Amino acid sequence: MTKKGFVSLGTLAIALTSSLCLSSCGGNKAEQKSTPTTPVEVQATGLPIALVNMDSVTSQYKFAQEIKEALEKDAAAHQTRLQGKSAAIQKAAADFERRMRINAFVSAEAQQAEQQKLIRMQQEGQALSAELSEKLALKQQSLLEDMMKSIREQLKDYN
Repeated sequence: MTKKGFVSLGTLAIALTSSLCLSSCGGNKAEQKSTPTTPVEVQATGLPIALVNMDSVTSQYKFAQEIKEALEKDAAAHQTRLQGKSAAIQKAAADFERRMRINAFVSAEAQQAEQQKLIRMQQEGQALSAELSEKLALKQQSLLEDMMKSIREQLKDYN
């Protein structure tokens, strides 16, 4: 995976984690009223406060490391598949160009049909790229939701 892919994957992970954290902070208003909101109220009730450092979680939490490895493995497999498709398209394009230079086409219709086939291959390659990116993003979202659920459960036990 390229640096750009890792950066976008990391940015997506941070954005998803942030949105999950923000959405988990919301609740019904009755719960929010009974929960202390100021430091003075927290001290008065004696509730423990837990701070979760997401950098530490992602670097030291075994489940987070497994998620990262699984996503990297899938990204590499998708990249390999896309490279194979790209190589096939490049080979077909080179063959088409060679045949054009030596006038190997019997008619203009045959040349146009071959050109349309090449265009379809390129469109299929783009569609495959979009599909694989979407699948990877959905898997990443699912795995990150599982990780956040696990973190919330640990915080409940801690509290």
